[in-house]
Amino acid sequence: MDIDTIRTILTVAHCENYSEAARALICSPSVISKRIAKAEHELGVELFVRGRKSSRLVPTAACEAVFPDLQAIEDAWLRAQDTATLLSDRASDGTLRIGSLAKFWPTREDAIITDFMAKNRDANVIIIKQSWDPLVKGLLQGRYDLAFLSFNGPLSDLVERNSDTLLDRFDFYLVDHVDQMLLAVGTRFPEAALGEATLEAFRNFSIAFNVDENGDIFENHAAPFLMLARRYGFALNAKPMNTRDESAFRLARAHRLAIPQPVRKVDIEGIGYVRLTDWPTTLSAYCAVPKGRHAPLVVSMIDHLKRQGCTLDSLTNRR
Repeated sequence: MDIDTIRTILTVAHCENYSEAARALICSPSVISKRIAKAEHELGVELFVRGRKSSRLVPTAACEAVFPDLQAIEDAWLRAQDTATLLSDRASDGTLRIGSLAKFWPTREDAIITDFMAKNRDANVIIIKQSWDPLVKGLLQGRYDLAFLSFNGPLSDLVERNSDTLLDRFDFYLVDHVDQMLLAVGTRFPEAALGEATLEAFRNFSIAFNVDENGDIFENHAAPFLMLARRYGFALNAKPMNTRDESAFRLARAHRLAIPQPVRKVDIEGIGYVRLTDWPTTLSAYCAVPKGRHAPLVVSMIDHLKRQGCTLDSLTNRR
């Protein structure tokens, strides 16, 4: 059974009419009829019966049973077409398409990409920012040549959440691994002089968290803080804001507002940094690259990652 026949079965099931299916597939009703007859012969079952209205076709129980499998085949074929088209386009247009999370913590990703572009000025580098689910889906569908992923915890946690699909299909180059968390607070408040403390010392502070494209606080951003607050028995006062903007630090100078930072930024007047001694997790940032043969620009990026000290994760090496 070829892909045209599979599409015909799916279309007829949706339209419930040969004529409408023919218009959707841009062919004649007789072609539709022949394809259905051929499919019924190959499968050995009847797929459609006439409904009460003579023009209406009703899927049989056998048709409904095989429908999910046929839909899966068509979806896989479409993904294969998209991947082939993208690879063909990239081979000729010198384009590198990079998927990237709208990051909730800063990582070395931006510096790595900027340096790569400076050394490959003829390359057309496109960076597509996505939230987690669309980014991973696009990565699996081949919409990106590679993607940068950052999350709380090690790669093994990511694999556990997403089965082995990602590990089977991608190599992961470790970009960042940060196991500390700092809180940027105004030096006018005594807590700023602590140097290090537990989150309990900041129970009277609001904690600033970055937001996604919908204006919602990143779940992974706030989760460790919420866990610590529950441990100490107080309600976390989470404040959604753009902590990448200097205005957030101006607020922190004047109010009891703490801004989480995995690494110490350049010194800002009136801002001190306190390390959380009870920080329960790590920040991991990886570049995920499809296994197998690569286009020249992807090879160049892999070489660039290695020069930047990004190593292949041991979980990937075991596959």
